[in-house]
Amino acid sequence: MWQQQLPLRDLLQHEFNLKDDQDPLSTLREKFIIGLQYIANNPRQRALMQILYQKCEFSSDMMPEAEIRKRIGFSYPIIRSILQLCIRNGLLPAETNVKFH
Repeated sequence: MWQQQLPLRDLLQHEFNLKDDQDPLSTLREKFIIGLQYIANNPRQRALMQILYQKCEFSSDMMPEAEIRKRIGFSYPIIRSILQLCIRNGLLPAETNVKFH
């Protein structure tokens, strides 16, 4: 099911109003808002998220959760690298903890 689903970033590419990477924090925020609004307003996407996070037990014959997260645009390594860029650019405090899952 997930392998047939286009990545969320591909479905929403036309929605992003990205000017440049001068403010990666605003870019990340915009992507999250647009992605979450799309999931909330699209019954198929909402159903897929419910299956994934409420009804699903991962087994060896399924696509790994990390790959599913990547396809929906929520990849921990990518988000971590964006937050690290924000720290380097002074948009976030240097002591911001970007170590998560």
